[in-house]
Amino acid sequence: MKEIYATLPCLTTFVIIAIYHIEKKDLEDIHLNKRICSVVISGLMLLTLLYGVMGCTMRIVDASSESAKSGIERNYGLAYQSVTVNLDENDSIDAFNAADVVPDEDTLKANLEGKDYEIEQTETVFESDIEAMTISARKDNSFCIISYCLDQAEAEKVFAIYEKKFSEDEFYIMAQNGAYVYCVSDDRSFRDAGFSELANSGTQIINHDNFEAR
Repeated sequence: MKEIYATLPCLTTFVIIAIYHIEKKDLEDIHLNKRICSVVISGLMLLTLLYGVMGCTMRIVDASSESAKSGIERNYGLAYQSVTVNLDENDSIDAFNAADVVPDEDTLKANLEGKDYEIEQTETVFESDIEAMTISARKDNSFCIISYCLDQAEAEKVFAIYEKKFSEDEFYIMAQNGAYVYCVSDDRSFRDAGFSELANSGTQIINHDNFEAR
């Protein structure tokens, strides 16, 4: 629809020029041509006005869709995922693997060191006695913290610790994704860490108000 609206001003100009040339060529019908020209131009002016109104409406709709992303979003189970079906003799379905979404320890550290984050690595989760490599990276007001757990059951326990440690107004995304648990301050840090999508299997909390870095 946008493409159709965008062509209306060009169409208006083209038709006016064409009618102008018809008037010059057929001088004996000049009065008839002027009446035709007036009617056509009035119609095209109405279409152009309609184009402007609909363009403004589309901008309002776009703005509304952005504002719809505000607030807290909670997802449980599979979220932000698409399923790949292999149409072969087995018709198999590719199972979701959180390891394809979450950067591994070495990649995470390399990515964030390259972006000048200060990195700290511990073998336990915060002040708890749960043993899971936890990498914390900070730069200015931005941060990215990921715990690499033994399995999903342990990750669920670790996520409960994260929920007690961080309030919803502190982060952009906090998630238990398979055997990984992470909390990230904003989308820029999320991308800096090496994430490229929000695909998740587990519990995911997104505070869209903190999308931008503060």
